[in-house]
Amino acid sequence: MPLKIRTVVTQSDMDDALSVRRAVFIEEQQVSEDEEIDEHDRDGGWVGNVVQMTGYLDGKPVVTGRMMADTTSDADAHIGRVAV
Repeated sequence: MPLKIRTVVTQSDMDDALSVRRAVFIEEQQVSEDEEIDEHDRDGGWVGNVVQMTGYLDGKPVVTGRMMADTTSDADAHIGRVAV
């Protein structure tokens, strides 16, 4: 089955994205949850200048990433929180 990419638009989508990030950053790399999960995740990480996406294989979330537009520039964005 091919990888299916979805934009995070619901809390359920956000939960899937966070499940991948928890597995990679918190469990594997021992990053604290307070450091990994920030205000862009807690305050509806799918609104405003933040776009998060999750990739699914066989219906399971396996990859995620986040892009944040720079609110001071029309051209700049920051890509981060990428986990596979």
